[in-house]
Amino acid sequence: MKLSKIIKIFVLYTFLIILVCIIIFFRRKKNNNNISINTIEETKETSVISQLGKLAEKNELDKIDGFYYWNYMAGNYTKLKENATREEREKIYNYHKDEKGTLFEMCKKNGDWSLISCNPESFGYNDSGYNERDGLLGSYNYDSIERIDDNNTYENAFILVKTKKENIERLYRIRYVWQDNTYANIYVDLEEEKDITKNKIIYDNRKFFNEENIKLNFEELCLDGEKRLIADEWDGTYYGEDIAVSDNFRSKYKIFLDLFIHYSPLEYNKVTLLDLDINKKKVKFEVDSLLECKKRTYDCEYKLTEDLQLDDMRVSILKEEETEAKLNTMNRAHTFYKYTDWVKYKDLINYTEKFYNKFKENCSYFPDIDSIENNFVFDEPYHQSIKVWDNKIGTIGKYLTINGEYYFYFIKFFYDKNNKLDDVFCKKLPYTNISIEEAKERFLADTELQKELGIK
Repeated sequence: MKLSKIIKIFVLYTFLIILVCIIIFFRRKKNNNNISINTIEETKETSVISQLGKLAEKNELDKIDGFYYWNYMAGNYTKLKENATREEREKIYNYHKDEKGTLFEMCKKNGDWSLISCNPESFGYNDSGYNERDGLLGSYNYDSIERIDDNNTYENAFILVKTKKENIERLYRIRYVWQDNTYANIYVDLEEEKDITKNKIIYDNRKFFNEENIKLNFEELCLDGEKRLIADEWDGTYYGEDIAVSDNFRSKYKIFLDLFIHYSPLEYNKVTLLDLDINKKKVKFEVDSLLECKKRTYDCEYKLTEDLQLDDMRVSILKEEETEAKLNTMNRAHTFYKYTDWVKYKDLINYTEKFYNKFKENCSYFPDIDSIENNFVFDEPYHQSIKVWDNKIGTIGKYLTINGEYYFYFIKFFYDKNNKLDDVFCKKLPYTNISIEEAKERFLADTELQKELGIK
């Protein structure tokens, strides 16, 4: 064989080998690029969860897959579907974002709860008969079902559901406790059953203000809000949801405490029934405002409807007196509420003279305290720490205003070398009526806003 022919053959084989290597290289690279979070499919060797875990370590998860992975790994009694597809993970995420809308879906017949973040055994799945076939309303069948409460009512942990079956209309209150990204408890209460053709109430679970119930009703209204402390399930309505108060009364006084002077939430105002005169329709209450260190006594005249519902009250203050400090623990949150007695609680709040002198005139460190709803609870669900890398730079706070909207503020507390509260920086953010998680995401992505606040 001639040398030139051998060289040609060698060159040809070399070219083919190089071409095959190039093809293999680009196919591997393409396959690697295709292992994105949106196209992960379960394989025999590796589950979706483990692949999500690898991507989580590289910070490559978006908000949907991040929610799915971290909640699945954390457990949280959510019972999320293992190895869920991308479409299923989106449904799981959307169910989580609208817990009340999801609750209404669970009321419907023949539902699918497999993608809903819940543990049915924890809220009476067996004892109460809740199941996917019947829904939360049980075996009762209906012709139509609708949700009738205000979809924008963020603070109330319940929904109202109306069903119709021929000429019978039923009203249900579906209450729930939401913990660790799941429904911890669900309670279904039949409020009213009505024959709509005759406009006649067949069943009403409320306790009316007759001689038998009136004293007990007022005593329960005094407990308004303490349920939140007792069972951690206060739903933003009266302590006794079955107490017969008229629509007029509820529209005027969202909570019973709104009848009286107060500048702090329910937990810090203890209401006591002192006297009741049924014949004169008069009642006397005492309100001990613990943060203010003030006790006020009120004389009230009440008005009932023809069917003995509480319809309105005329309130006049009899006296106001100073009291001693009664709380055993305090923190910086208490300096948020207006007229907290900083002097009597000085040792518990642990602030500097600089802090006191700067904010005492406003009676609160919060610059817009007069626009905040008096019943707003300064609590963890509405505040989240903001971190840049490992350094905490402040807190995002979500506040309910007197106009019913939620506003957001960036807050940073400063302490002196003795760990005393020395100063507070508080700035309103350009967001309204979104979740605290979304506000946090927007804030961290807005570098210009962070520069404006002096963070970057």
